[in-house]
Amino acid sequence: MENKNSVFSESLKRSIVEQILKGTITKEEARRRYNIKGKSSVLEWMRNYEKYDRCSLSLPTKLLLLKPVNSNTLEVSNEE
Repeated sequence: MENKNSVFSESLKRSIVEQILKGTITKEEARRRYNIKGKSSVLEWMRNYEKYDRCSLSLPTKLLLLKPVNSNTLEVSNEE
């Protein structure tokens, strides 16, 4: 059996996350419907979407150094 990792586009990830947030489908239904292998992939996409307005797990390094201070502002972390 061939082990092939699927790559989902940002727009497809966003569409899946928005369907889940609207209650159209559950995370588990999304995993089955779109053949998403990773058990926590959808959860990671949702967290990234809520924090950074992006679902991609490969966020630019600079963006990963931003940490939410409150709901309206971000603070740059000096940690590397």
